[in-house]
Amino acid sequence: MQPASAKGPLFVGRDGKRARITIRRPWIQACKAAGLVEEIEVEGKRGKPLKRYKPTVRIHDPRHSFVSHLVLSGVSLKAAGALVGHTEVATTNRYANLTNDDLRAAAGKYVKVLEMTKRSA
Repeated sequence: MQPASAKGPLFVGRDGKRARITIRRPWIQACKAAGLVEEIEVEGKRGKPLKRYKPTVRIHDPRHSFVSHLVLSGVSLKAAGALVGHTEVATTNRYANLTNDDLRAAAGKYVKVLEMTKRSA
């Protein structure tokens, strides 16, 4: 949903008015500025080698990391999904990359809950 005050495209093209078709170049520039590229050589016109930059991260990787870190810090899948605009928890679940250590820690929390339940009974 776009704010009422929003006008025009989020990413404008070279003419400064129309929307970009792709954000490939800005993504490469952002990755280059962050040091997240590898330099490659391609063949240019007349066989002259040219330097190009290939991002080492994909455009959705920061989004996946954001959701994963939220979930690992205890934020619910539903809340994390709402922050990135998901309407289905199943979609967010694909973003939540849990490691074996995370699963062991979760199981350990359950053991503590059981121990507290036994004490209070």
